[in-house]
Amino acid sequence: MPARVCTDIGALRTSVCRAAAGFDAQVLDRDDAVAALQEWTAIAHAAEAAASLTAARLEQCGPPPSAGARDAAEFIAKQTGITTSKAKERIQTGDRLQRNDLTRATATAGRLSPEQTAAIGDAVAADPSAEASLLSCASTGSLGELRDRCAQTKAAVTDLAEQEHRIHARRSLRRYTDRDGAEHLHAVGTKCDLARIDRALKPYLDRRFKAARADGVREPLEAYTFDALVDMCTDSADGPAADNEKQRSPIRNLTVVRVDLEALTRGHPTSGETCEIAGLGPVSIQAAREMLGESILKLVITRGVDVLNVTHLGRGPNTAQKIALLWQSRACTREGCPRTGRLEYDHKYGFEYAKTKHTRIDETEPLCDPDHDLKTYHGWALVDGTGKRPMVPPDDPRHPRFKEQPP
Repeated sequence: MPARVCTDIGALRTSVCRAAAGFDAQVLDRDDAVAALQEWTAIAHAAEAAASLTAARLEQCGPPPSAGARDAAEFIAKQTGITTSKAKERIQTGDRLQRNDLTRATATAGRLSPEQTAAIGDAVAADPSAEASLLSCASTGSLGELRDRCAQTKAAVTDLAEQEHRIHARRSLRRYTDRDGAEHLHAVGTKCDLARIDRALKPYLDRRFKAARADGVREPLEAYTFDALVDMCTDSADGPAADNEKQRSPIRNLTVVRVDLEALTRGHPTSGETCEIAGLGPVSIQAAREMLGESILKLVITRGVDVLNVTHLGRGPNTAQKIALLWQSRACTREGCPRTGRLEYDHKYGFEYAKTKHTRIDETEPLCDPDHDLKTYHGWALVDGTGKRPMVPPDDPRHPRFKEQPP
């Protein structure tokens, strides 16, 4: 039987390679290209899952003695052209696939990327009961959203204070030069420490972004973030420049800690309670308490000021409403969109400021720049509802314009 299995895999390889060699993407129109991408991606994902299962089996059997490899990970790295650390991750993923039937069935059907498979396997190892809900999240959400859900799943059954202590113990800032001569900087630390760095960088990042937009220049966010880091270091060495552009807007440069009041006073969260840095993920109650002394940190608690029904007569939300919006979501509302930067506070369809002349939380939700442009200039809209949901073009029957307009 094993010999026949290998023969079948060899025939499959020949067939797939022949199809790939003869594949001409240039003859496809856009719709056909989308369909072809989906098919090739499913094939690649299914093959990755099978390769991970095989890697886990090699870990059990050990590498061939003639290979000269210290262990299975080193052998797999040589055979597949990846790093040893990636090979170890593949072995671990394969081991978890072998243990989790639902995840294995979904991955081998080509419906999970290797990154999704690894994230779900890691979370399910901590909480096996979460497998079905995480697979559901993977089917509709972005990879970033899935990783957030996995982090929340692990946090619910993990001693976060002990985890933060372990992470702090292996904190590091590493410099190295690659073969092209580019310098790299890699930092590892706790969410609280990285939140402080993010907060310090934010005004410099905003200034860089505004200057580029004024000049008509568009570069990746990562490029502006690097420039902001250099600006911050320059100011630290030379002293900050006294110009009006560098005045900080507190609401744009704050860190938001989301925590249930009962958990804060008790000292630890129970099932269903929240304690996290918005946009970064769960933290321990001890870490949240330590951060309360930060001068520009805002604490949002579930028994705080009720701003849901506050009506602001301005076009955009006021400070209290912005903090409430940050509590609700740090990402674009469109389903599958992971963007958390450069968000617009958008009035829902039918509640545009031109009609209402006011701003309310229940009529406002964040959209990223591209999706906000789709709504403003091309008539797209989020389907009716709340939270993450699909965004559809104006001719889609789910578009809210086909339903009775709100009063």
